[in-house]
Amino acid sequence: LVNNTSRDCRPFILTAEHCAENVTKDGLNQSIAFFNYEKAICNAGNANSDNTILGMTLRASTSFSNGSDIMLLELNEEIPPEYNPYYNGWNKLDKLFLGGGVSIHHPKGDVKKISTYQSDLITADDSGINDNAFWQVNWVKTENGHGVTEVGSSGAPVFNNEKLVVGALSVGTS
Repeated sequence: LVNNTSRDCRPFILTAEHCAENVTKDGLNQSIAFFNYEKAICNAGNANSDNTILGMTLRASTSFSNGSDIMLLELNEEIPPEYNPYYNGWNKLDKLFLGGGVSIHHPKGDVKKISTYQSDLITADDSGINDNAFWQVNWVKTENGHGVTEVGSSGAPVFNNEKLVVGALSVGTS
């Protein structure tokens, strides 16, 4: 979830455009958003899948070929307070982000994973990527294991060390 400048808790979801590039309005109305899909201990027990909301609306998007890979959706109903929603802040300044951060993702719909990077974000330098449109993130091993992103992690937020969203996962290997 991302907050807006009005800070009115509208239920906006930031993701990657390629995750739903051909979805119809009816398809979005039938989409389900899961909340609190996580485990207290890795590889043990079941994750809660009871916190859901049905239906969302496309508010904005731009495709990878247009210089970014972003989609902004809005849930069709408010998020119940008992779901404990957190509306993330963001930073869109055109500057380098120094000192590392994390991504929180659900690869292929799996339970929540957290990957860490410790280096500064730099502009990606890969063929086919538009100049200054994407950050290069290098994940590092942590005490809990090797922090990587996986297929299906696209759309997850990239947080800087100030805990602000500075991008969304799009493409690349870990």
